[in-house]
Amino acid sequence: MTFCSSLAFLLVRVFKVVEPVSLSRNVYLTCILPIGALYSVSLWLSNSAYIYLSVSFIQMLKALMPVAVYTIGILFKKDTFNNSTMGNMLAISVGVAIAAYGEAKYDSWGVFLQLLAVLFEATRLVMIQILLTSKALTMNVAGVVKDWLLIAFSWSVIKDTVTPVNLIGYGLAFLGVAYYNHKKLQAKKSQQADEEAGRLLTERDSNGSSDGKKGDSQA
Repeated sequence: MTFCSSLAFLLVRVFKVVEPVSLSRNVYLTCILPIGALYSVSLWLSNSAYIYLSVSFIQMLKALMPVAVYTIGILFKKDTFNNSTMGNMLAISVGVAIAAYGEAKYDSWGVFLQLLAVLFEATRLVMIQILLTSKALTMNVAGVVKDWLLIAFSWSVIKDTVTPVNLIGYGLAFLGVAYYNHKKLQAKKSQQADEEAGRLLTERDSNGSSDGKKGDSQA
């Protein structure tokens, strides 16, 4: 965090690579500060969970992020309840529950800390969604690949115990996350296509009106 802050200061204030953004005190206190605080707490909780849980199991628990983002999004009225999406969220939750059932070094306190970290991080993402009026982030393809690599690394190098039940549960959660991201991508493409069609229709109507006025003036 110190490195990122220092780099941002150099790029904005020293080298002038990025134009500074003026923020009012109210915006800073009500939007920026809470987001930063949520990130700090999430990072602290997640790092604390490593004391009690294996690296591989923590990555499996992180698969609950879309569930938390979707649920909090509904509470903040930034998302709408959908039976199909909720069924998808339940499938992810069941997968993580199976992974937890098969965990060889299960620790309740560690799981509690990691779930709190997921909750705070999901709240942060929804707040960013509210601030930027964009879609909240979910577990993307790169993040899923990174988690699988971390699981493989912890099993082969750190010698964490990864049971078949762990893999089955996380595999189910992974499929749920992949399907959720696929549906979100399809919805975004459909929205973009509708917006493009509307823009072309508006341009056509505008051009038609202009041609009609020219014909009237020539007559």
